[in-house]
Amino acid sequence: MQPKPAPAQPDRTRTSTRLRGITSGYDLDAWPLTLPIEPDETLSSWWARIAYRFGVSPAALFREIGFRMGSYTPWRVEQRLARSSTPLSVRTGIENTTRARAHTAQARISDLLSSVTTRYHVPAFPSKPAFGSRFCPLCLADTGTWSGLWRSPLVTMCSHHQVMLVDTCPHCGERPFSSPAWAMRGRENTRCTENLPRDTSTRKWRTSCDADLSQAQTTTGNQDLVAATELLLEDENWSGQDWSLAGLPATRAEARDGLILLTLDALDIQDRTAKTVAQEATALEHAYEVLMSPDLTSAGALVDHYHLLDVGGPFAAIGPTQALRDHPFHPVLHAIRLHSLRDHLPPGTQLPFRIGSDWPRTPNKLRHRHTPTPTFYENWRLPPAPFSVIPQLYWEEGLPGIDPFTNERSRFAVSIAIASVGRNITTASAAEQLGAPKVQAARVTHDWARLSDHCGWPQLRQTIVTIATQLALNPGSIDYQQRREELATPADLDARFPESDWTDAQRLWLWAEYTGSSARFAPEAWGNLRFPSIVPERPPDRELRLPSNSGHPS
Repeated sequence: MQPKPAPAQPDRTRTSTRLRGITSGYDLDAWPLTLPIEPDETLSSWWARIAYRFGVSPAALFREIGFRMGSYTPWRVEQRLARSSTPLSVRTGIENTTRARAHTAQARISDLLSSVTTRYHVPAFPSKPAFGSRFCPLCLADTGTWSGLWRSPLVTMCSHHQVMLVDTCPHCGERPFSSPAWAMRGRENTRCTENLPRDTSTRKWRTSCDADLSQAQTTTGNQDLVAATELLLEDENWSGQDWSLAGLPATRAEARDGLILLTLDALDIQDRTAKTVAQEATALEHAYEVLMSPDLTSAGALVDHYHLLDVGGPFAAIGPTQALRDHPFHPVLHAIRLHSLRDHLPPGTQLPFRIGSDWPRTPNKLRHRHTPTPTFYENWRLPPAPFSVIPQLYWEEGLPGIDPFTNERSRFAVSIAIASVGRNITTASAAEQLGAPKVQAARVTHDWARLSDHCGWPQLRQTIVTIATQLALNPGSIDYQQRREELATPADLDARFPESDWTDAQRLWLWAEYTGSSARFAPEAWGNLRFPSIVPERPPDRELRLPSNSGHPS
C-alpha cells in the first residue's frame, strides 16, 4: 500500500518576540537603567548586575540590545563591552570611555606581570584570564561586585579585609566565571556562576550551583603576605620611594620587579599548570622573606633553603656565557646568587664577578644590553681598571691592611688579580696584557692561596676588588701599557738611546725599571736577553734619563 502524503503545513511567518512582562516589574524597553561601574569591577560583573535588575540572563540582555555573541567566555564578553558602541552607551547610560577605562584598570596587575616578564625575558603567565576568578566572600557580602584584581596572578588575598581569597566554590568545587555558564541564567552576583558536575544529575541540562559565595569561610593572611600584597598593588605614584632589598638600596619599582621575578621562580613558572591560591601565597611569602633579609648572606641562605635562583636558570644565571647574554637579570637577585656562591666558585671566577664588593655583578661585556642599572649605585657600570694603570709587578709597599711583600711572584700575582676584576679573562691572557709570557701565569692561583694564608682569602679578595675600583676611578699618571709598547723589543730600546753603549744586562734592567716589570717575566720578543740567562745590571747613574716610575694609587 502506497503511503499517503502528509498534508501541507500552513505557512506561518515567524516573528521575533520581545521580552515583556518580566516578574521583577521592569520592562526592557525602559532604558536606560544606569548602574555605575564600581572601582576595579569587571565588566562581566557589571553586566550581570544589570541583567539581574531586569530579571533576565546576561545572554538575553545581549540579544535585547542586538549584540550577536559567538562566545560568552567572560574575557571575550568584557572585550566586547569595552569596545565603542553608541547603542550600548545609550541603553546603559555609561560612556564608551568609562567602560574602556574600567576594562584597562582591572587588568593593571596582569599588565604589570606581562611588562616584567617581557623586560627580563622570562616565562609569563597566560595573558587571558581563562581560569576564572577567585573571590573575597566579605567583599561580595559588602558590595556584590567582582574585582578584576581577583583574577590577577599573584594576588592571593584581599587587601581591604586582609583575608585570603577563596579559590573555588565550596559547594561545586568549580572556580566562578571559568565557563560561559555565568551568562545563561540571571542570578545575584553573590551566587556561584557555575553548573554542578554532570554526575550529580541525570538531566540533559546541567543544574546551576547557585551557592551563596558570600558565606564561604575565610582565613586571615599573615603579615609577610599582607606586606607583599601591598607592595604588589602599590600605586605608581609611590614607585620612586626608597626601599632596601637584602641590604642593598633600591626604589619601590625595583623592589616590585624583584618580588615578581622571585615569585615566578618559586612557582616554577615553566610548568604551565594552573596554580592554586595556597601555592601562589607560599611563593609570594618566600620571595618577600628573601628580599627583606638584612644582608646578602642571610638572603643567600634563604635562597638555598627554598631552592630558588638556579645558577643556570633564567632568573640569576652565572653561566655559561650565552645564558648571561640571553637574559637581562635583576641586579639584586643576581647579587644574592653570586654572594651565596662565594665559597664554591674558584678565585679566578670570583674576581670577574666582583664577589667581595658591596654589590657583586656580572662583567660589563657579559651583560644583556637591557639589564637595568640600579638607581642608587653609581659604580654599577664602572669598567675594569685599564691595563695602562697596572704595572706587571704591584708596588712593593703592598695592599692596604695586608703586610708588605717584596717577592716578585707575589707582586705579579696581585697585578694579575687586579686585572681580572670585572673582566671575563683568563690569567694567561691577563699576564700577556701585562707584558709577561702566558706560561708565567701557571702558578698564579697557587700564589693567591699562599698570600691568603696570612690574612684569609675573603680579606685579600675584598682588598683586591677595592684597589681595582680605585684604579678605575682614579688612574695614575703613568701609562704602563704605552711604556710596554715603546720597549716591546731590544731594538726599540736601542732606537730610543742610539748613543748608549749598554750591555745586555743593563738593557734588561732598563726595560724592567721603565715598564714596572720583572726581568724574570720579560716578553718572548726579548729573545736571548731574557733572565736568567742574563742577570740584570743597573747602568751608571750618569747615563740614566728615565722618568719616575711611581704610580701607586693614593
